[in-house]
Amino acid sequence: AAPMIVAGRSLTMGQGLRHDFVTVMDIAPTFLELAVVRYPGKLGTNATRPMLGESMVPYLQGKSAGIHDSTYVAGLWAGGNVSFRRGRWKLVNTERPYREDRLRLYDVVGDPGETIDLSAARPATYRAILEAWRQYLKANDIKLQEPTN
Repeated sequence: AAPMIVAGRSLTMGQGLRHDFVTVMDIAPTFLELAVVRYPGKLGTNATRPMLGESMVPYLQGKSAGIHDSTYVAGLWAGGNVSFRRGRWKLVNTERPYREDRLRLYDVVGDPGETIDLSAARPATYRAILEAWRQYLKANDIKLQEPTN
């Protein structure tokens, strides 16, 4: 987790420390809503991919209890490292090369430091989040290379 500071005249939420989940993918939809502009459906002749984030404006104006509901998913991957979150659950792989069997399960609400791998203790949750990860990869046309032996 990393801190984020937000301020502005139209943001009426009030001061205070919050622990709600937000991702960098939420910044562009927020800026577009504040600027009162729409995300383009096409650029030139190519259709653009939909944005994966959500606008933070309703939350920052105190009109919603959170930015994301418990079904929202967010995935990040870089150089063999993977992070995938749905609600309080997060899959993480930091070993290289990436292999799906190395994904560990964390409860980021109960264990924000991600110190206890719950993959074995919560097998049903692990399988459900793993299936959501697979669906996320497919829906976003992401192909991660696993090593071939």
